Amino acid sequence: LILSLNNISGKKKIKSCVVRYGNVLGSRGSLLGLLMESSRKNYFNITDLNMTRFNITLKDACEMVFWSIKNMKGGEIFVPKIPSFKILDMARCVNNKARIKKIGLRPGEKIHEEMISNHELIYTYGLGKYYAVLNLKDTNLLKKYKSKKLATLKGSYNSKDNKDKMSQKDLRKVLDEYKNLA
Repeated sequence: LILSLNNISGKKKIKSCVVRYGNVLGSRGSLLGLLMESSRKNYFNITDLNMTRFNITLKDACEMVFWSIKNMKGGEIFVPKIPSFKILDMARCVNNKARIKKIGLRPGEKIHEEMISNHELIYTYGLGKYYAVLNLKDTNLLKKYKSKKLATLKGSYNSKDNKDKMSQKDLRKVLDEYKNLA
């Protein structure tokens, strides 16, 4: 719907794009809040021990939105190149002594987060810290990005296969920084 605005703006100088990013650390409803609450009960409900997610700080998410507004041509989906982590690792960083209760997959839930699907890859361009997924039907947009390099992703851009993985040490550092800000 948001991307379609570019096709119906008429003579108005309206442009729109979409930003797609992972778990925003510390935002309302984020994984960290759920883990902190469960930690008080000294157990964690974990869907799957291999479950992974992407992680972005609130500061980086805001920077991405401002960058996207400044750099969009209209019709793109912007995706940040960010690290991913195992949920079990984050739980262990929050409370290493809490019990783990494996609860299984809930309806609609995925074990790994996918930010760029396999079929979007041929329309995905690398732009420094971000990827741009272009509207498949917008030939003007394709022409504008023609000189850019296509992303060198294989399969899909997902939290399981992401090469930038956070260790427990990395997660502890991020969580310590978050605690200092809160």
